[in-house]
Amino acid sequence: MTTTFKSPLSGIIPPLVTPLLGNDTLDVASLENLIEHLIAGGVHGLFILGTTG
Repeated sequence: MTTTFKSPLSGIIPPLVTPLLGNDTLDVASLENLIEHLIAGGVHGLFILGTTG
């Protein structure tokens, strides 16, 4: 599968950490707050399911 972008990716695209309540429970409220905070800070995209380490 080949994907062609109309323009190259650019700007600030930070990797997201995954806030958890336990070993296998997503902290949805914290994730929503994190995403809203990053968007308000002016990021151009979000890099999810990646790594920060």
